[in-house]
Amino acid sequence: GGAIMAAAGGVIVLNFGLKKYDALFIAPMYQAFLVIYGSISGAVFYQELSSLAFGELMMFSFSFVVMIMGICCCMWREGV
Repeated sequence: GGAIMAAAGGVIVLNFGLKKYDALFIAPMYQAFLVIYGSISGAVFYQELSSLAFGELMMFSFSFVVMIMGICCCMWREGV
């Protein structure tokens, strides 16, 4: 039930975004947020972070920082 609600919500959010912004802006943003959401939910649900060494945990965190910086750069460029 929850997966169907999340998928339907994702399609609704994607459609609202496509009404307001260009697809070349919305599609990468949507994919980036899916990756972030999937990584965080997988880390929480499967408790993946507990088995990571300190360096691996730092790289995992750094990947989120890089992704969020990329999203911010794209948003700044588009004037959002």
